[in-house]
Amino acid sequence: MGLRMGAERDFKIRRMIGKLNRIIHGSGVVSRFVSLIYGELEQRGSFSYVNCGHPPALLLDSTGFHELSDGGLVLGPFADAEYQLGFERLEPESSLALFSDGVLERLGRHGEPFGEERVRRWMREGRDQPADRAVGDLFERVRDFGQREPFADDVTMMLIRRLD
Repeated sequence: MGLRMGAERDFKIRRMIGKLNRIIHGSGVVSRFVSLIYGELEQRGSFSYVNCGHPPALLLDSTGFHELSDGGLVLGPFADAEYQLGFERLEPESSLALFSDGVLERLGRHGEPFGEERVRRWMREGRDQPADRAVGDLFERVRDFGQREPFADDVTMMLIRRLD
């Protein structure tokens, strides 16, 4: 029964991403590509996701960091692109950070990017903060890193914590 349910969920998510890809491909918009991570989190911590050319989400649990990169290309360029479903488990006390490339590519004083290592450091240092305060802290770190200049790209972040 569990295998059948997993196969149905896999089919549903992959079918939906495939359809979205075909819609974007056929949209006629000049820049016909979109990166995204789509995920479904169950109450017991099971997380099914598809990463479509987006910076990998980071999961921090008791064993360390895991990059969530299963999926495929950005949506749009190829109507027949295929996408793989990834699975992770959020155990109690784990954190899942999702963010746009504007976070990673924010340039510092000497032209260096903010980068993934700074995001990992933020996740380790803020493990005990409430999620909303932690996201605000990352936003300030990214803003300060770029000398408080206006953002050149979108800066989007989400943090999910499993507490029980």
